[in-house]
Amino acid sequence: MNVTESRRSTGGAATAEKRATAPADDPDLPRIRRVLDGDETAFSDIVRSHHPGLSRIVTGIIVDRHLADDVLQEVFLIAYRKLPTFRAEARFSTWLTRIAVREAIGARRRWMRLKRLFTSLPEVPSDIKNVEETRESHAAEEEAVVFDLVRRLPLKERAAFVLHAIEEKSYAEVADIMVAPIGTVGSLISRARARLRRSLEGSNDPN
Repeated sequence: MNVTESRRSTGGAATAEKRATAPADDPDLPRIRRVLDGDETAFSDIVRSHHPGLSRIVTGIIVDRHLADDVLQEVFLIAYRKLPTFRAEARFSTWLTRIAVREAIGARRRWMRLKRLFTSLPEVPSDIKNVEETRESHAAEEEAVVFDLVRRLPLKERAAFVLHAIEEKSYAEVADIMVAPIGTVGSLISRARARLRRSLEGSNDPN
């Protein structure tokens, strides 16, 4: 595939429109322009800039780190292919995170369907249940417990909770990323918090 030609085939008018309407304070725009103009190395800068944050989000949704790594590679490949369609109607980071969340949710669902088809194991692997036995400190044990509880949340609640509570994105940003009404996002996060609270209270109950 000749990527440079595919970028240029989108037309100069479309590129000019994106440049004219882009928010001026978006730090990714100069690199996007370079990629669209045929500088493929500029996309490596984009990957390095966004990889850590997207990795946390995707891993938080999928839980399985190996699968998360595969999904993240696919996310950047999709972004690379679709870069000419970026309209600059929102920050590039929002557009990219939206792709990551969609792909992570889809991958998680596909993985669970396959798991139900080919194994009788419960959703929570036994090694995760006993993860505290392999931790070297009390703090690590608590982190493992919380991580396990988060992974049990319903998928959309988990995505909203990870974006807001872990990545510290506002309700408006989460709504934009998940393409959902802000009220729906608020409900998802509230339900996630309530589930976690009940689970934590139950785990601390000596009876």
